[in-house]
Amino acid sequence: MTGKWLKFWIEIGTILSAIGLFEAQLRSSAYYILGMADLAFLTKFFAFRSKWFNTPWVGILLLTVVALGVFYMNYTDIISSANFLYSLGMLLEFAYFLWLRRKFPTMKRLYRVPLRLLALIESDHTSELRHRVKGPTVAPSGQQSNGLTRRKSAPPSALASAQKSGSTRIVYRESVNSSRSDLKLPFWQSTWFISILLAMAVSFFALAIYLLFTLDSDYTSTPVSAASEGVQITYGSAIKLMHERTKFRLHSHDVPYGSGSGQQSVTGFPNVDDSNSYWIVRPTPDSSAKKGDTIKSGTIIRLQHMKTRRWLHSHLHASPISGNLEVSCFGDDGNSDTGDYWSLEIEGNGKTWRQDQRVRLHHVDTGGYLHSHDKKYARIAGGQQEVCAVRDKRADNVWLAAEGVYLPTSGSK
Repeated sequence: MTGKWLKFWIEIGTILSAIGLFEAQLRSSAYYILGMADLAFLTKFFAFRSKWFNTPWVGILLLTVVALGVFYMNYTDIISSANFLYSLGMLLEFAYFLWLRRKFPTMKRLYRVPLRLLALIESDHTSELRHRVKGPTVAPSGQQSNGLTRRKSAPPSALASAQKSGSTRIVYRESVNSSRSDLKLPFWQSTWFISILLAMAVSFFALAIYLLFTLDSDYTSTPVSAASEGVQITYGSAIKLMHERTKFRLHSHDVPYGSGSGQQSVTGFPNVDDSNSYWIVRPTPDSSAKKGDTIKSGTIIRLQHMKTRRWLHSHLHASPISGNLEVSCFGDDGNSDTGDYWSLEIEGNGKTWRQDQRVRLHHVDTGGYLHSHDKKYARIAGGQQEVCAVRDKRADNVWLAAEGVYLPTSGSK
């Protein structure tokens, strides 16, 4: 009970944290767009603000559209996509900085570029200013002064007398030599710091690209070690397929669907000791494979329900709960068609199917992956969860061969 509630509160905290991060990014990006419009780098349309609070509605609208464009994804895909978009934005931002520096070389900056080495290491602009600004200077009260002046420092005695008279004010000066502050530096030297940031942005962008296309939304961080140690699965073996995330077994029984095709239903079953969860691994009718042969990745196989003798099947009918592709059991020993064909996809570096190895089953006719999730039936199959097929790779597509009777390998592999 404690673990369940702890998991619940952690998930709530994660959601609130993600919402806060999204709001911060939303505001930041919206004002980026507004600032570019104010500087005439974008059209005036992007500078539109509300009449009451000066809210940049256009920027917020654009970013909300992007957010709505990814809302259908699962959590891990959203994270990888967010990293991709954030890195892309950072890359474009620093590239734009370089473009501005090239186009407007005389544009004044708020601080000296490049920074001094000590200031760069410490990343402390206030300490840099302390080194640049020295002692106070006394000026008559009637004299006008704008900003920092380059007057000589007043001696302590003059400062003391000025404070007693009360007719003076203190003006701070900047000790940077005017000839040095107006020094014209080469383009590469005046932009080296931004170039470093650009290189970092490119690196993060490349990492985001890698995560976006290689992260398979899986919850495990490393492949199962049993891929090189587990028992090899051969044709004729009777096995149970376990859904990796929920640990439910692929299950069927002589109960038809009340909708869709009306064929024998297939579900996910929570208990391990159930005789209706055994499936016999068979080759396709036109294959020369025989009992005891090992099965390589990419091989098209069939799974026959041991108790009812029907084949694991899929088609374009909608599944009862989620509306995905329905998965059923159909046919018998003498009746089978291409709707029973599943392509075996082994995760990781394994070449042949072994026990406890992470695999996906890709339906040949529809292109759907054998899939299950936490959505459960309430009545006839109470406590059992839906099994269906989806056309994209997800974490809930992954299965493992668990309990079963494994036939030994034959001489011809």
